[in-house]
Amino acid sequence: MVVRPAPEAPPNDRPRVDIRAKVTGAATYIEDVPELPGTAYAVAIRSPYSHARIVSIDTSRARGLPGVLAVLDPESLKEYDLHIPSHLPTDAVGVPDHFITTDRARYDGDLVGMVVAEDLRTARTAAGLVDVEWEILKPLFSADESLAPDAESIHEEVGSNVALTDSLEWGDVEQGFNESDYIFEGTFISPTIFHHPIEPSTSVVANYTSDGIEMWTSTSSPFSVLKKVADIFGISPEQVRVHVPYIGGHFGGKHSGAELLTTAVLSMKTGRPVSYRASENDSFRMAAREASAFKARIGAKRDGTPVALDVELTMDTGGYFSCARIFTGNAVTSSYGGYRVPNFRVRATTAYSNKVPVTTFRNTGKNQTAFGIDAAMEAVARHLGVSPIEFRARNLLHRGETIPALNWKRDGKASAARIPLMDTDYGELLEQAVAAIGWDGRTHGPIPVAGSPRLVRGRGISASVRRGSAVGSATARASLDGQGVVTIHHNAPDVGEGAHTVISLVAAVTLGISQDQVRVGQPDTANGLHFSGTTSQRVTVQMGNAVRNACELLKQELRDAASQAYGAA
Repeated sequence: MVVRPAPEAPPNDRPRVDIRAKVTGAATYIEDVPELPGTAYAVAIRSPYSHARIVSIDTSRARGLPGVLAVLDPESLKEYDLHIPSHLPTDAVGVPDHFITTDRARYDGDLVGMVVAEDLRTARTAAGLVDVEWEILKPLFSADESLAPDAESIHEEVGSNVALTDSLEWGDVEQGFNESDYIFEGTFISPTIFHHPIEPSTSVVANYTSDGIEMWTSTSSPFSVLKKVADIFGISPEQVRVHVPYIGGHFGGKHSGAELLTTAVLSMKTGRPVSYRASENDSFRMAAREASAFKARIGAKRDGTPVALDVELTMDTGGYFSCARIFTGNAVTSSYGGYRVPNFRVRATTAYSNKVPVTTFRNTGKNQTAFGIDAAMEAVARHLGVSPIEFRARNLLHRGETIPALNWKRDGKASAARIPLMDTDYGELLEQAVAAIGWDGRTHGPIPVAGSPRLVRGRGISASVRRGSAVGSATARASLDGQGVVTIHHNAPDVGEGAHTVISLVAAVTLGISQDQVRVGQPDTANGLHFSGTTSQRVTVQMGNAVRNACELLKQELRDAASQAYGAA
């Protein structure tokens, strides 16, 4: 038997495995999914007001329109024995569970109901025939307005507009300020932002049958959709199947929200497949990133060494609790920005407002704090005449370091500090960045661009810490067909960032074959391969390792089969 060395890892010979399908238009997005026989079409009924109480709803004109199959509103929803999961976490105390508003609209676009008809034009006409009588209330468009002493409660059951509070501290902040030579203050504002992917958020096709529910939607977390739908209808997860076609951008804005759940209910009500196609207008009323105010007070020595940092965070979750706990918690734990500060305190208040409810957004809750703390530290360095490069190189945590405290208080409760050791060489990264932009760290003002008298160039530097997540699991399966093509089965949606290309490359390198011999399947929960979802940049590490493990097992099976066939070791 001749033993040959393993082949070298093949080059990345297919930069994007989906490039041909996308460029030629062959890629199948949610609106390209072939219609099921008998498909009906749903249109949302939304509030035109940011804050208004529902006095009455009259759907008779809509129901009487030829071609209308059903109208789902707060009253008709009562006829179903649904196990309605809140789109609010259980710790949003006092807020009622529902997925269409039952008492008042809390933002412009709040979902009041849905109409389903034989065709899209009829559904749109019928939605306009639903008569809603409103009592218009004063809208509150910021956390500051909502937290004012005389502000009306957006959720009457809560009794205030505070969605939640959180805090984190170590050391003694007040003592730190007493030991400081200078104290700096600054407030940094981040507005509400809409994700705006090319493809609207979030369209869905739902097909309810006696066997269960089958769905097609552009989600990053198909198993999250599966669980929520199973909970609603009180069925087992095995009776729910979720397909994820190509996705036209995501950024955290496509989620299993009210529209998806209502479409599933309408399919059950009509006994037919129902398609809901979100418009651009709908998209702006379905997702947002939280607004925030980062107010920092920094105590420093004359040489620029930070001694104390006190942060007040005010954040805005919009009309509902939604992702408030996630983004508030992330903002709190990232407020020190990776700087070596012996005395630290952050106090956060998240408020309801009459704006679009917040969902996850790239680096959820951490972008605003990264901007705030680094801008504040930049101001300290410049005021003290310290190079901003030298300031960061000296005061950011070095590799192997962690916060200078063994214990902290989280939300008022003392415990051991849980921050992993820094695994980044900031000094080296700073040197590379400075060399790349040709900047000494001290030159101020615009720099003329050679040959372009109307253009100038600004130079600066900033730093932030991105902490990964060890939460979640990933599963993949590798199979080989008679033509030597390896198929990777998985449930990691590619939201535009190239996840399937990574999967293809990992498989090719592990097996020592060309990427042309690797096929990456589309997510389909029927394969039973669990994955936590394409979030928090986990695909490369978590799914990548799952794919590598699957390919290693496939290699071993091939070796075993070959050895049996040839009677060799």
